[in-house]
Amino acid sequence: MGNYDDIVTTTTNRRNDGMFAYARGPIDFWDGWLTEDEYLTPVKKVYSWGPDAQRNDVEYQDLKKAAFKLARKVGWEGDIRPDSGPFVAGLPGDEIGMDGNIMIAWKQDNNGETFIVSPFRLQWLEDGDNWIKG
Repeated sequence: MGNYDDIVTTTTNRRNDGMFAYARGPIDFWDGWLTEDEYLTPVKKVYSWGPDAQRNDVEYQDLKKAAFKLARKVGWEGDIRPDSGPFVAGLPGDEIGMDGNIMIAWKQDNNGETFIVSPFRLQWLEDGDNWIKG
């Protein structure tokens, strides 16, 4: 096990300065991930009126659009297998009092390849040129 300095350095290297997109083999079971509706429904209930209601949906749609654009650079062909995404998973914020972040993933219909886009670097998913920082 590394010392504390190694842990701090590794954590700091994961900080978001953009997004990271990964292409990997098929994921067939999405334990712990939420569908878009499962993710957005509670958000809409909390922010059911006023400017926050629309802002949260717009922010998610903008994030998804950016994720799709970045995933094309690692091989996504633009299709999604039915019932295979997009899925959303939460990530903790990296500062005290900071809201958490989300990552988005989906499976391509053509060949089952899976794409994961995260605001943090997920080094264990890196395998050669299967990833990009955008």
